[in-house]
Amino acid sequence: MKNLIGFLFLFILIPVCNAQDQNIDAASWLSGCWISSSDASGSKSVVEEVWMKPSGGLMVGMSRTVRDGVATGYEFLLIREDDGALVYSAYPSGQQPTEFRSTEISTDLLRVINPDHDFPQKIEYWRVSGDEIRANVYGDVDADDPAFELQYQRSPC
Repeated sequence: MKNLIGFLFLFILIPVCNAQDQNIDAASWLSGCWISSSDASGSKSVVEEVWMKPSGGLMVGMSRTVRDGVATGYEFLLIREDDGALVYSAYPSGQQPTEFRSTEISTDLLRVINPDHDFPQKIEYWRVSGDEIRANVYGDVDADDPAFELQYQRSPC
């Protein structure tokens, strides 16, 4: 009986540890170089986002926005494991860093929220295909429609 309890404990504990170890790996589809272009109202805007592969429980990323040939913003990004969840940290140009906690992570979706932040409160990355992802940015954590969406195509690094 003692052995059975020990076996069941290990049977339950091992998947939890493995799931925590694999959380960051589930987001590996985000790694690489991505570009989103738009040409609205006569203004050309390009957003580039780059993510390193997961290693050591951490992914490092960066983003740059260029409008009409002028850099208008940048952001340093981290995704790290923390107590079985992922924490997405954004360090936007000229602003204080903000942390968002994952509510869902799979091989096609990363959803992070921070209901205490002014804007945004929710960010979702969707893998559409191996060469396309979407980033939906929501002003309110309970919103159904994003405040804006970026459609990224894979680009050479």
